[in-house]
Amino acid sequence: QAQDLALDVEVGRLVAQRAVVERADLGQALDQLAGRGVRFANAFTNSTWTMPAVATLFTSRWPTQHAVTTMSSVLPETERTLADVLAERGYAAGGFLATSILRKNGGWTRNFEVWEVSQRKRGGRELNAAVFDWLDARDAAEPQPLFLYLHYMEPHWPYDPRPEVLAEVLATLGIAGSKRVELEQQFTAWMVSGKATLADMAAALPYYLSEVASFDLTLRELLDGLRE
Repeated sequence: QAQDLALDVEVGRLVAQRAVVERADLGQALDQLAGRGVRFANAFTNSTWTMPAVATLFTSRWPTQHAVTTMSSVLPETERTLADVLAERGYAAGGFLATSILRKNGGWTRNFEVWEVSQRKRGGRELNAAVFDWLDARDAAEPQPLFLYLHYMEPHWPYDPRPEVLAEVLATLGIAGSKRVELEQQFTAWMVSGKATLADMAAALPYYLSEVASFDLTLRELLDGLRE
């Protein structure tokens, strides 16, 4: 699981977003991964938010069965998870998260050697570095199959894309000079207030697209690092 993403947009907007990312020559790693993997053209989540959705991902059971339905819920020990099954087959598991919502005392860590959470939105490059540090510290003389659960937060709010990616996306959209200054002021005001109008959401679109493209670079760096 590379990212936790909830996206609800009209089809026309989604196509427009895709076109912008392609014109900026971004998004290739996601395409390449989809091209050599299994792509589900129709995929649905059992819940609109993280905890019950991940519990279902781990157990293949509905929230009414695994009972993870609130922020204070704990995944019961009686639930058999993917990490449990893989541990029986000799796998070592590592979990690295850019969020704290799946807390260590929430029942998620069983049969994980490491379950590293962050109290803030941790960027993808930082999360990748933690993964590589853990892998490098493992005993290479005793190879063992690995299961990695990596929980990225791009493109989740608050938006903080890589500056060079944001510059590419803004240039592709023709936003420069005073237009960029105005956009940044509007976006910053929204970030501070936490209240959004439709105009604010339109101003946030380049930042959202830049978060998607930033994650694409993060994914490329992850895959390249794992091949080394």
